[in-house]
Amino acid sequence: MTSIFMTKSLIYAISFLNKTLVKEQEKIQFICQIKNLINQLKASVETVVELEKVPTSLFANTGLLRFYLCNNNGDQISANYNFAENQWLVDTEKLGFNWSWREYFYQLRALEVTDSCYRVVTSDRYRDFSSEVLCKTLSLRLDDNRILLVDIAADKL
Repeated sequence: MTSIFMTKSLIYAISFLNKTLVKEQEKIQFICQIKNLINQLKASVETVVELEKVPTSLFANTGLLRFYLCNNNGDQISANYNFAENQWLVDTEKLGFNWSWREYFYQLRALEVTDSCYRVVTSDRYRDFSSEVLCKTLSLRLDDNRILLVDIAADKL
């Protein structure tokens, strides 16, 4: 009886491990896809925001809600570039809003004393102010003066 129980337990454990590995591998692949998209966004906003350089087809089914730029003080210096129904929508409502109180913002600024200041910092989950969707913000330093922030649905990460 003990042998049968141990065999069933082992089969269950292996099955669990295999299913979990597949889920984690899919998550890692998705994160790599998002990092590539963020790098494309970064390239499109090097000097001015040029949405025509950012093919909308790349962002379909990624959970991307919007992106925007801030200065080092946390002041939003660009419009929100919202992604909905496979198109970019420009919203200037949050222009000038200060985001420095958000954890992801000061964590990214704290990295300035390390060699990791150009890495992506991911926020905890929070409820998006306009859509009520649970999301995360990914932040990335563009240059000495600007930070790219990308809001993405949390269920995708």
